[in-house]
Amino acid sequence: MATDLEAEWYAVHVESLQQAKQTEKVRSQLYRNIHLAEELGAKVVSLSGNNIADEIIKFAKQKMLL
Repeated sequence: MATDLEAEWYAVHVESLQQAKQTEKVRSQLYRNIHLAEELGAKVVSLSGNNIADEIIKFAKQKMLL
């Protein structure tokens, strides 16, 4: 869909304190998802912060200004 619209698309991951408590199985799935997004043409962005929603909103606002 992004290709048809000639649009960039992002797979955004926010690393937070909550993530430190994840099991190896959950982390492994995250890495598989990131790899799949890259294979499908996404620009993968890793952010860090305590509030996941706030970090995603901040990222989106930055992209809108460019």
